[in-house]
Amino acid sequence: MFYMIIPSLLLIICGLMSGDILEWRKYFVLGIISSLVIAGILILFTDSSERVKSILSAFMIAVIFCFGTVGTLNYYYDPSEPVITESEIYDKYKIARKSTSYYLEVRLSNGNIKGLTVSYDDYNDAKIGERVKIYEYAGLFDIPYAEIHLD
Repeated sequence: MFYMIIPSLLLIICGLMSGDILEWRKYFVLGIISSLVIAGILILFTDSSERVKSILSAFMIAVIFCFGTVGTLNYYYDPSEPVITESEIYDKYKIARKSTSYYLEVRLSNGNIKGLTVSYDDYNDAKIGERVKIYEYAGLFDIPYAEIHLD
């Protein structure tokens, strides 16, 4: 089972980097349900003498794999056309942890103001008050996400 850890970690990174998710509740519910199903399948097909020992690792692998898969599939196989709106940039900020994430605060089509991630270059090029295009997508699993496009 441990041969699945590295691909699963890469998948979760891809899934979480796929656009800015606008409804985390749906993402987590679908991730948890699919994790339980996959973990159950992994445990079911484990040798009966090893089942108890494999429960924790099966759940860990399933959670990592499923959360990444949900995000990746929701983004890459989304058939919806985007809702394109314009917004001004209200603020820009960065959050530094092990790596630095860059955000531009914009107004979404529903009227909410949200910080959306952008690249380092877009962050440096953007000016507060500048107009940008916001692309909002429904997502394959009806988990909406948004992207900023600077002109």
